[in-house]
Amino acid sequence: CSKNNYTTVIKGHPAESMTLQYLRLGSCSDTTQHGCKYISNLLQGDSSLTNLDLGFNPTATGLCFLSEALKKPDCSLKFVGLWGCSITPFSCQDLASALISKQSPEALDLGQDTLGPSGVVVLLEALTQKNGPLKTLGLKIDTSTMEIWKLLKDVKESNPQVTAECNKARTARSSGCDSLS
Repeated sequence: CSKNNYTTVIKGHPAESMTLQYLRLGSCSDTTQHGCKYISNLLQGDSSLTNLDLGFNPTATGLCFLSEALKKPDCSLKFVGLWGCSITPFSCQDLASALISKQSPEALDLGQDTLGPSGVVVLLEALTQKNGPLKTLGLKIDTSTMEIWKLLKDVKESNPQVTAECNKARTARSSGCDSLS
């Protein structure tokens, strides 16, 4: 995968004529801020794209662009895969603002991202504020705190349709997320 490949796919076709529904740019080490901006422009148009998988890309620097696109009414994404994308606690604020919007996706996979307790808290707090379309949230929780446990319970009460799929660093599933399943 190279910058020229996704630039050609995204810039070469006007959004209104695209019928692309699934875009997977996994392990494209150059899908950074610049690439995220191109993808964001695509998503903010009248795109038919419903699944975006950017797994194993350093997208953290461009997450603000993707989050803005997720807030737009024209964004038709149902699944956003950011698995292993170097998402940091700081980047979670942008994602949280997208989750609060009515336009957020039905599934968001952040597994294998080192969100830290503060990043997880920001995302879970957003989910307690809004009953949006999100149904599945994939998280990596390295450290469960009482605050995270309480927020998981609060999310389940305020958004009963949400399922959190949590992976600990060395185990398949975190007992903290069992309350959301």
